[in-house]
Amino acid sequence: MSGIRLMDRMDKKYVIPSTLIPEILEALTPFYYMQEINSKTIASYATLYYDTPDFSFYHAHVNGKLNRSKVRVRKYTDCNKSFLEIKRKNNKGRTRKFRIPHRHLKPDTYDFISNHIPEIAPSILSPSLYNTFKRITLTDKKFTERITIDFDISMKAPNNHQPIQIPDLCIIEIKQDRFSDSLLLKTLNKYRIRATGLSKYCLGMGLTNKQVKQNNYKAKIHTLKKKIQL
Repeated sequence: MSGIRLMDRMDKKYVIPSTLIPEILEALTPFYYMQEINSKTIASYATLYYDTPDFSFYHAHVNGKLNRSKVRVRKYTDCNKSFLEIKRKNNKGRTRKFRIPHRHLKPDTYDFISNHIPEIAPSILSPSLYNTFKRITLTDKKFTERITIDFDISMKAPNNHQPIQIPDLCIIEIKQDRFSDSLLLKTLNKYRIRATGLSKYCLGMGLTNKQVKQNNYKAKIHTLKKKIQL
């Protein structure tokens, strides 16, 4: 798996009800390897996102800005590792991820952020959303693509102790160096599942934060509610 991290990639996301996960995995088993860490095939993640006072990262995404960023600290719970991560998506649809081992956003990480997001001052960033989820990771047997299956998702605002649980939602993401045929797509097509631009960060902000603009994301949330009874 270390040889197919795809920190610079193209990606597509798909939303399915979590009840379909066993069927999807059964169909993919002959064609994919499943990642195993410490004898576990299901990994736990916890993420703290950071944004500017006017939530510019969030609004750039929901407004369809082609060049946009995310800043987060992600904890890989099962191996007890945490990384400060930056995701940059450019106008050609490529996603680049940069990270350093760190548990918090502190002044000694400001240079790292400034190097990759020079347009904002790192000192103004503050926690904006906390989420947890479980993930299954697959790779095709030619090691050309990586697939993540995220489920058991919960979201909460940093100042709120009551998370919003989304147990029926599953987000599948295909990550490739360049878009090409994927055996996963043949399986998803059987269920008439099409790609969506859903972001866990934007979904969480739309559900937990009344201060942000939601017009462009309301349709997606409404569709999700109908699909999975959110």
